[in-house]
Amino acid sequence: MRVLIFQVITAGSISGTINYQVFPLRVDEDAVYATSSFIVGNDVEGCMDPEACNYQASANTDDGSCDVND
Repeated sequence: MRVLIFQVITAGSISGTINYQVFPLRVDEDAVYATSSFIVGNDVEGCMDPEACNYQASANTDDGSCDVND
């Protein structure tokens, strides 16, 4: 059995998608495919301006998306 392992080190949040391909019988036609998405960290991006029409109360990182009506 072959296993590939990776390690990621970051000072902030990380997100992405991991694609898996497993050959349980060591034969290509028996391959099993899977995909997993992940988000690790406490950052919630969004509009942090309470005066904006798209204010997001749970946001703790401003992503510059605020729409302020004049």
